Amino acid sequence: MNNVYLAHHGIKGQKWGVRRYQNPDGSYTNEGKRRYGSGSKIGLSPKKRYANLTDEEISNRIKRRQNELKLDELEMQSSIPIGVRYVGGIVKSGATKGLTVAVGGISFALAKKYLKDKFDLDVINLKK
Repeated sequence: MNNVYLAHHGIKGQKWGVRRYQNPDGSYTNEGKRRYGSGSKIGLSPKKRYANLTDEEISNRIKRRQNELKLDELEMQSSIPIGVRYVGGIVKSGATKGLTVAVGGISFALAKKYLKDKFDLDVINLKK
């Protein structure tokens, strides 16, 4: 029988519960600072992160983010399959035409009723 298996016994010299790059208080060891940089574990707050930026740099970042959002929206629109866009256009134009016909029919019916009540006219036959 073939007894091939993969085994891993940890890192040589590593003790259980001891982190390689972090001290018990959460700060980085020298090796951790080299690996992750000297920043804190949590990171900088937004206020401190933007404190050193000029107004121009901030406005450039805002414009960039707005452009990215517009691009995402455009890509979302273009990712709609052609068939769905085609059918959506037909439904939209059909609904518009249907509403136009319905409003025209209602308007005609109301005008017919008004003429019949007010002047005793039959609009279809135009009799008095």
